Formats: sequence, structure tokens, C-alpha cells
Amino acid sequence: MEVRNELRYLLSVGLWERMAADGLLTKEELARAKRLSVERYRPGTVWE
Repeated sequence: MEVRNELRYLLSVGLWERMAADGLLTKEELARAKRLSVERYRPGTVWE
């Protein structure tokens, strides 16, 4: 279901960004995590 994947994507990216803001991820790790989230969940808004 596309809506479910969209929500999973938003939640995961939000989590990665909070972790980076708290110093738990480097910029490179954040970029990689975001790329992996796109690959895994393929949200429609990323491709439009």
C-alpha cells in the first residue's frame, strides 16, 4: 500500500534527522540512511 510506505518513509527520515541533530549520525551517515529509506519505501513524492 503506497500510503503505508509513504508514512514509513516520513517516519524513518524524521528519525534519522533527529539522530543526526543529537550527534548520533554524521552527515555522511544521514545521507546514506536517507538513500536507503528511498530505496526501501520508494515514496511517490520523491519521484514526482
